[in-house]
Amino acid sequence: MTRDIKGMITMKKSKFLTISLALALGGCATTGGTKNAKEPAAQDFLDFLLSKQGQQIFADHGYRPVMDGVTSANYDFPTPDTLFTIADLGGWSKVKDEFFDDQKGIMAKVEQSIGVNPAA
Repeated sequence: MTRDIKGMITMKKSKFLTISLALALGGCATTGGTKNAKEPAAQDFLDFLLSKQGQQIFADHGYRPVMDGVTSANYDFPTPDTLFTIADLGGWSKVKDEFFDDQKGIMAKVEQSIGVNPAA
C-alpha cells in the first residue's frame, strides 16, 4: 500500500501471496495439506481455522480469507492485477539460500552491517 498526495490509500497492482501455516506443537496436528491429528482438540482447532466462521474472524481483522465468499464489513480485499508466489522467485530452496543463509544470505549481510552475528 502507498499513500498518494491527498493521503488516500492506494493498492499496488502486484501482490505477493504469503501462505501461513498452522500447527499444533507436540505432533498433534498440522495444516498445509496434511492432517495428522493425534488429539481431536488439535484437529478441531485446525478445522475451525479453515471453516467459514474461522475465516470470517481472519477477514474481520484485516487478513485476506482463503475461502471464497468470506467478506468483511471493515476491510476490502480487491483482487490485485498480479499475484505472485514464492515459486515466481525460484522456490523456497533458492530464496532460503539467497536471503537466509547464515553466511552469505541477504539478511545475514544486513545483520552483519548493524553488528549482529547472524549465526548466533
